[in-house]
Amino acid sequence: MLHGGSRDAVIHRVLSRITVTEVSAEIGRHAGELLGATGLSGHRCAIDAVVAATALRAVRPVVLLTSDPDDLSRLAEEPSRPKDQRVVVVHVFCGDSLTVRLEAACAATENEPEIPDPPDVSPGGSGGQRRAYARRVAAGDIEALTSMVTLAGAVEAAIQEAVIGLRQFGYSWTEIGERLGVSRQAARQRWGVLD
Repeated sequence: MLHGGSRDAVIHRVLSRITVTEVSAEIGRHAGELLGATGLSGHRCAIDAVVAATALRAVRPVVLLTSDPDDLSRLAEEPSRPKDQRVVVVHVFCGDSLTVRLEAACAATENEPEIPDPPDVSPGGSGGQRRAYARRVAAGDIEALTSMVTLAGAVEAAIQEAVIGLRQFGYSWTEIGERLGVSRQAARQRWGVLD
């Protein structure tokens, strides 16, 4: 939502990075094929199918941020593509405790069961899983580093958006800082660019 003030700069910065793609007949057909292949139906799934069809045709890397990743993950699934070239579906939600949770859709294929999924960076996620993924990168899987950076950028953008929303709802920097585990000054310095 634009208010005509200095806070709009963040929104304009985000909007400047968005690529608007026209929904062509080809994308519409592909969306229909995706719905048929997954057995999904309904208007909500139809919209997800158009988003997935557009993402699948886009130049990589592609990251989709969504609050409902289940259907979109199924629609954008590409098991035959190398993992570092797949569309990544990132689950982003903000609750009362300012929780940001990610679930990447670049899970290991059946042919590579020894490779762990990208780390679950949720507060309840496994620290062991994050460390295992870091060891995988450190052991020479340089392609996995790209996925980690993509996820880190998505987390930062989601936190920024969440903090802006919380501030608009009247939450104080003290309340936000407490949830983020930092002081109110640190929270304001990092996420209150235009506050």
